[in-house]
Amino acid sequence: MMLKIVRRCPYCYAEVELHRHPMLPDVFEGYCEKCKVWVKRHIYYCSSCEKYTLHQLVDVKNNKELWECEECGSIRHVYVGLRRSPQRSLMPT
Repeated sequence: MMLKIVRRCPYCYAEVELHRHPMLPDVFEGYCEKCKVWVKRHIYYCSSCEKYTLHQLVDVKNNKELWECEECGSIRHVYVGLRRSPQRSLMPT
């Protein structure tokens, strides 16, 4: 059974059908034919809704992505910067 999700493009407001990404199970994506952009949504746990919901990327600030919940509108911060390697973290200070 294929999960079919329809969302609007943020630029032209045309309806775009989202499909699950083949390699990343928590990502839904679709292609807007009208304005030639990819529309992506991620599944994250929302602390306000207390369940897993679709989130839309709002902004990127200081190595943090801001994702907005589509149901309640709360903002989630996701760190996307470089992390220390395991070898580096095990080195004495």
